[in-house]
Amino acid sequence: MVTADSVLKPYYLAHAERYNWPRRVDLSRIDVAGQKLADSVYTLLENGTNFDSLAAEFNSEKDLKEKAGEWGMYPDSSNALAAEAFGMKAGEFSKPERYNGTFSIIRVNKFVPPEPKTFEEARGEVSAQYQEYESNRLRTEWMERLRNEFGVKINQKTFDEVISKK
Repeated sequence: MVTADSVLKPYYLAHAERYNWPRRVDLSRIDVAGQKLADSVYTLLENGTNFDSLAAEFNSEKDLKEKAGEWGMYPDSSNALAAEAFGMKAGEFSKPERYNGTFSIIRVNKFVPPEPKTFEEARGEVSAQYQEYESNRLRTEWMERLRNEFGVKINQKTFDEVISKK
């Protein structure tokens, strides 16, 4: 029995150089509703209060609150906060900034250089590219069978007339 992985994995291995993560930044975020609260949290950070503790206490977004602000990995082009982070250093936090209707303070946890994607991470891309490859291969085979069975004759005079009218 043929499974998707039994076809896709060999394709991935043969073309693994195509599947790479770009340079990314690992971010944490404190997201609050108002400017005044954001400024207060920023002041606490400047005075040495632990970022994760403040994120767990003040984040307005439930998911960020539960994960003590852990936001994830982002390439520099994914959003305005990630783009800003690439101008910072690991361990630094930003001033409060309006983002998606709230005020956010980000902390750069670390930078991650470009690296290869695993098969699992690249599965969607691999599937799409394999389908395109297979479609082109089948189309080429079909056209070749038609050429072999029926032959191809080009009327050069008509072809030249069509080309010259463009």
